[in-house]
Amino acid sequence: MVPLRKKKKRKYNRKIFKITLIVIAFVFFTITFSSLYIYSRTRHITVSLTENLKRLPVVMEELSKVVPEASQIFDSDGQLIAIIHLGERRFYTQLKDISPYLIKAVVAMEDIRFYTHYGIDLRGIIRALWVNLRERRIAEGGSTITQQLARDLFNLTLEKTFDRKIQEIVIAWQLEKEYSKDEILEMYLNIYFLGEGNYGVEAASRYYFGKASSDLTLSEAALLAGIFKAPSLLNPKANYEASVERMKIILDIMLKNEIISEKEYYDALENKPQLKTLEETFSPSVQYFVDYVKSYLQTMLPREVIFGGGLKVYTTLDQKIQSNLESALNFELDKLVKNKVIKEVKDNKDVRQPQGAMIALNPRTGDIMGMIGGRDYKETPLNRVFSLRQPGSTFKAFVYSAAFESKLVTPLTILDSEPMTLDTPKGPWSPTEYVRVEGKKFYGPMDIRDALVRSSNIVAVKVGLAQGLKEVISYARAMGITSRLEEVYSLPIGSNDVTLFELSFAYSPLANGGYKVEPRPVKNIITSNGVVVREFTTVKGRVIKEETAYVLTDILKDVAKRELSGGLKVTFPAAGKTGTSDKHRDAWFVGYTTDLLIGVWTGSDEENPQINSLYNTGLFAQKIWQRAIVPYLTNKEVLDFVKPDSVEEKMICIDSKLLSTSACPTGKIKREIFMPSTAPKELCPLH
Repeated sequence: MVPLRKKKKRKYNRKIFKITLIVIAFVFFTITFSSLYIYSRTRHITVSLTENLKRLPVVMEELSKVVPEASQIFDSDGQLIAIIHLGERRFYTQLKDISPYLIKAVVAMEDIRFYTHYGIDLRGIIRALWVNLRERRIAEGGSTITQQLARDLFNLTLEKTFDRKIQEIVIAWQLEKEYSKDEILEMYLNIYFLGEGNYGVEAASRYYFGKASSDLTLSEAALLAGIFKAPSLLNPKANYEASVERMKIILDIMLKNEIISEKEYYDALENKPQLKTLEETFSPSVQYFVDYVKSYLQTMLPREVIFGGGLKVYTTLDQKIQSNLESALNFELDKLVKNKVIKEVKDNKDVRQPQGAMIALNPRTGDIMGMIGGRDYKETPLNRVFSLRQPGSTFKAFVYSAAFESKLVTPLTILDSEPMTLDTPKGPWSPTEYVRVEGKKFYGPMDIRDALVRSSNIVAVKVGLAQGLKEVISYARAMGITSRLEEVYSLPIGSNDVTLFELSFAYSPLANGGYKVEPRPVKNIITSNGVVVREFTTVKGRVIKEETAYVLTDILKDVAKRELSGGLKVTFPAAGKTGTSDKHRDAWFVGYTTDLLIGVWTGSDEENPQINSLYNTGLFAQKIWQRAIVPYLTNKEVLDFVKPDSVEEKMICIDSKLLSTSACPTGKIKREIFMPSTAPKELCPLH
């Protein structure tokens, strides 16, 4: 038995010896052949290689200028609400801000000796040469992370040729000479394509897991590292099971090389990554505001800078009020459908009708705090905040601003709500009233306060004609109405189309003491490196007197504080005005406090008598306003509107419309305010 065993051993040793000689000879001749081939090909590739080496400094600081980087949009609290890009998602991130798990996983899988070689891994090359000889083709390249970076930075062909490999090796050597290992790894992790339009680990982390790369768990990091091998096939969106199998391989390698502990290994295997795109965390309704911000930015910056400049755009959006707008609009409209007040229908674009729109802003600063352009952005991205509609009685604010400021009328001026007919180029026109008393079509004699609170059309037309339609248009323009206004008799009752956006901002002077404020959706824009591109401050200018704003607001307080059936009670200082257009197609309410103004519109995109029934009035729009603003301001201090010293406040006898005396019955006395020098001076002679 012993001789037999010895004979086998000698035979086995001779076999190993022969294989070793063959391998040594193979390595020697392969290296010699490769060297000769490289030398012979050097002249052929000298020109392109030289050009690439000249471009080498265009990395690191210059990289963000060369490679488009996605921009980010944040709300007023600094919370990310949108990512915008040119089709490729990129976010340059420093190595220190990337999860150590991810760094270790990528190095372990792509280049385990990355920190010990000089850009070229000879062991890897020998292994690749052996595979290539066995396959009789260039099947493996043995590329290091530095070589892969060289290939990506200079767009070297992916074809496995010796020409490309020579360029790759020489550029890799130069990269190692110019930059530290960490700098090279940082560049690599930031520019590599990782599937689904994502370039770099930050973009991929946000896209696949809905989080920053710094927050990745071990399992998430390993799965992400696996994408480098084949981005189109191994990304979890394309093939989750394959990506998990790749993750397991990487975890095995990390454990084998003692990069992670056994506990970390088994914990990672037990907690498979859950996919969640960052965009899925954004509220769909915010997209209306985001679309507006994008169009706003394009008025001042080139498109490639906005979408590819890696900007951080900090907006004025308040997510709490934004949420309130969305829930209030849908709650009230859904309730109408549920209670069978209306029958919800879909138009020829498959969009539910009726629709609605809302905007919230700070009337002192112009900050746009919220914006809803419809009931559901996914169903209808049309932003109705910018749709032209008849404003109805909300336009009366401009009529009375002009009339109070010119002292044409005071809150006590008596005018008659009575039948009237005016001749127009299109024939006789008679304004109508919406009297909520059965059997009555007109209100009769009434003072201006009552006329405005009850929204008398006839009184508004009389005041507008007495003031002069050109003057009314002038005030509307000064306060913020930009749409075309025709000088027609129906102008004072809102027959000209305007947008909810301009109407809401045109009410700002009433809330802030007479100043028109420019819309401010963005606070500042900075680059990814922290350089301030632009800061936006409040831009405003006086357009009406503070006394005018206060007197009109004092009257509109009576509108805002009225209690509506099913509405939320307003217990804080607020003012507002309702509006309803012809045939109830449009319903409006613009309501405000000193710091928050909300405009509401509801109606159908196209005229639909089935939907635009009597439900669609300014009172319905006011309910929506109440549901949005009351919860937001609950438990918050809401300051009252400041009365200018020059505004006169008097106690008036209701019967005589003159100053009350001690003889006037208590129930016949009311408080009234007046523009300077317009209050009555005579005492009541009736009591």
